[in-house]
Amino acid sequence: LLLASLLYSCQNEPVASFTTDKAEYKAGENIVFTNTSSHAHYYEWTLPGGQIVNEENPSYKIADTLAGIIVFKLTAFSKDKKMSNTATKAINIIPKTGNAVFWHSEGHDNIIVIINGQLENIINKIDYEPTCGDIECANFKDLVKGTQHYTANDGTYYWEGNIVIEENECTVTKLNFSDASVMESQGENKEETSIVGKWHTSDHNASASDTIHFTENMSVEDYFVSGQNNNYYYTYSLTENIIEITAHYSESYKVSESFEYVLDGNSLLIKAFSNPFSLSLEVRTDVHFTRLD
Repeated sequence: LLLASLLYSCQNEPVASFTTDKAEYKAGENIVFTNTSSHAHYYEWTLPGGQIVNEENPSYKIADTLAGIIVFKLTAFSKDKKMSNTATKAINIIPKTGNAVFWHSEGHDNIIVIINGQLENIINKIDYEPTCGDIECANFKDLVKGTQHYTANDGTYYWEGNIVIEENECTVTKLNFSDASVMESQGENKEETSIVGKWHTSDHNASASDTIHFTENMSVEDYFVSGQNNNYYYTYSLTENIIEITAHYSESYKVSESFEYVLDGNSLLIKAFSNPFSLSLEVRTDVHFTRLD
């Protein structure tokens, strides 16, 4: 017993460590590990997804649809497995990406399409099949390869489905009204109307004297309706159920892609697609924008 105790006390504690053949990888590539642990006799690798392997120097095939940070863990054990040490490494995976475009040829204009929280507008109906980048359509860039879920609505009709993104390709999707569902009213107030994405109207006294703030997408400055700076200014009019907001730009000013529409402390993302642009929001006499989620 004394001899066993002495032998145990003489063992060096294992130190787990490993390297990879690169610091960053693309989806679909192979990660090669080099085990640099010391005083270790057995190894346990925990791979993404929880898979356990006991090789000394394993490799890992990255899925084509993987993106973001993945973590690997190596546990090194002493000869009697009574002592262990762990090392972890986080690796960034650059995704394979493609683009998508949504269009329609009937019904009303200004359909909102949402993928992964990103909102894009189908500005006008067209009578031809577009390619990615068509200014009349809802365009999405750098979507991760694989299946992507989308929703869309025009305030009255609603679409939902999946598209398949391929690397460096353009996925074209037409929204047909024959495939749409009629949107249900939100809450108990039957006068509420869904207008954009996950936003709807609820009680607030709206009038021409309400202050509407605009925040430029890349700035913290607030711009008031009818206020202006050297490059652009906003005007708006209120008639019954329509608030029309118009942005006027100088020729030298590059149009920002998005603005935040704020009414009474709640915000609604709207898009600028042309120069100049105007946006009409259908509202009720009593209106206030609130989030559904």
